[in-house]
Amino acid sequence: MFSGGEPGLGIPAIIKYPGFDHERQIQLFPHRTLAMLIVLVTHVVVSYATNHLFNEKKISKKLDILQVSRQVDKT
Repeated sequence: MFSGGEPGLGIPAIIKYPGFDHERQIQLFPHRTLAMLIVLVTHVVVSYATNHLFNEKKISKKLDILQVSRQVDKT
């Protein structure tokens, strides 16, 4: 997030996304929204993958320290 710059904290932009205003040195591209969407997709994919691996018994249940996976009956 800070690589896109933060004017309120005086941090300059390291990555200049499309639409960067060189005169005012500010990002016009919604880089925070992009970062949030990437984190959201990553969270969903990792959660689905670990749940699948626990339910298919490819990962031991003893590693499920929060005990969140459930075995689904396949009838």
